[in-house]
Amino acid sequence: MNAVEAKIKTFIDEALEGTTLFIVDFKLLPKNRIVLLLDGDNGIGIDEVAKVSKHVSHRMEEENVIEGAHTLEVSSPGVDYPLKFQRQYPQHIGRTLAVRMNDGKELEGKLLAINADIIDVNLEIKEKGKKARYEEQSISLTDIKEAKIKIIF
Repeated sequence: MNAVEAKIKTFIDEALEGTTLFIVDFKLLPKNRIVLLLDGDNGIGIDEVAKVSKHVSHRMEEENVIEGAHTLEVSSPGVDYPLKFQRQYPQHIGRTLAVRMNDGKELEGKLLAINADIIDVNLEIKEKGKKARYEEQSISLTDIKEAKIKIIF
């Protein structure tokens, strides 16, 4: 992390202090484009996003962190963004996860619970020529390469 990123990260930390919000991703991209993805232990609302954005933007201007124009994009990670942290899972209990394991195996099932670094999932097992069946399985977060919330209509 360079000096500019570190300074911006300090402003983000100030804005998040005393909240249940946390950084999911933070990038300083070419042309001074700053992308900040936030989540919260109970989700995140538009008012919280606006408050953080306003604080960070104000502090950046106050301390003249970036010369010239910059763009600050603050949002929550969309449903197409993978879950990166253990603390993101509890708010999604009851929803369907698409999971890619470190060994390449792909699973899909309803998130039932999370305890420490283990998630319990009700997996849909599909076998050729047979009706799908369901099986509960515990999966260590360390065995997961990527997990995304699957939207079912």
